[in-house]
Amino acid sequence: MLSIGDTVFIEEKIDDQILYYKSRLVDILDQQLHLDIPINEMTGRNAIFTRNSTFKILFLTKRLELYTCNLTYIQSLHETVPVMVFNKPNENELVKEQRRRFFRIPSTTEITVLPIEGEFTPLKSLSQDISAGGVAIHIPKSIPLQVNQNVVLLMNLQFENSLNEEVKVESTIVRIHDAESNEMQLISLMYSKLTSQDRQKIVKYTMEQQRLQIQSLKYDL
Repeated sequence: MLSIGDTVFIEEKIDDQILYYKSRLVDILDQQLHLDIPINEMTGRNAIFTRNSTFKILFLTKRLELYTCNLTYIQSLHETVPVMVFNKPNENELVKEQRRRFFRIPSTTEITVLPIEGEFTPLKSLSQDISAGGVAIHIPKSIPLQVNQNVVLLMNLQFENSLNEEVKVESTIVRIHDAESNEMQLISLMYSKLTSQDRQKIVKYTMEQQRLQIQSLKYDL
């Protein structure tokens, strides 16, 4: 089910803030999993976790199968290759996610935010994660936004074959988090008016991002 080299995403909740870290599975023992030191792709910082803390973990296998579970961080080992040690889940603890569901993939995507009624000046942003159901983006705290407010997102989806697809969709702000910067906030939005054709573009984009992330984390013997 799980194998060495699988891509790993770790979700950390701090108050109302959700941080994502990317890693890979480097060893599987009888009772433990060893992961590369996870990295927050938005900041480039290594993860610093408290022992015995529990995290939501997502495993993306080489066959593009998705499994989620909750694991407990045990300790860090600073050997030839530094790793973080988590408890090993039982097979019945791994929940297979159906690909038809709107899987949220950590991805830095260029997005322009447009007002509907001129409430603010259009601005460019970068996403933290994206799915076919919604997106989380970083916005300056100086921009006057509120939960339940509608905006228009112009998403620039850059594919591996140099093809760029633009998706323009009206979206609703569902949550405002504090981001890591004192000047930025993280905004979660749900698409409210997305055509089937545009949804397929986003699904295609997220699946390609998953594949590219697997390739970037291939286990090097």
